[in-house]
Amino acid sequence: MLITSRNTRRWVIPKGRPMGRKQPRDVARIEALEEAGLEGIVSRRAAGFFHYLKRLKAGSVVLCRVEVFAFAVRRQRKTWLESSERDRRWFAAERAIELVREPELKELIATVARDILQRD
Repeated sequence: MLITSRNTRRWVIPKGRPMGRKQPRDVARIEALEEAGLEGIVSRRAAGFFHYLKRLKAGSVVLCRVEVFAFAVRRQRKTWLESSERDRRWFAAERAIELVREPELKELIATVARDILQRD
């Protein structure tokens, strides 16, 4: 599942910032619901991480590190909190890799897809 970012409309995955004392996997679950309308089970351990450059409102750019958790989707809502601000779409792994810009995210998608295929 890829979603569009709010400002640049590029294809990304649901992600968020730390939320107080919440565990990163719990933040991942919340962000998947808010940004993509997905409900399900989040893996206990991160599948990996990637970096991206975030442009702040003041115009400066900061390097962000994103921990990525595998997510077994159980339900996809028809409407969700950010449905008016984002598009969402399921893609085959190969197409998702073509669409995302961040090189580390491309590698992570390929690795996770390969791991899933080896389990089946």
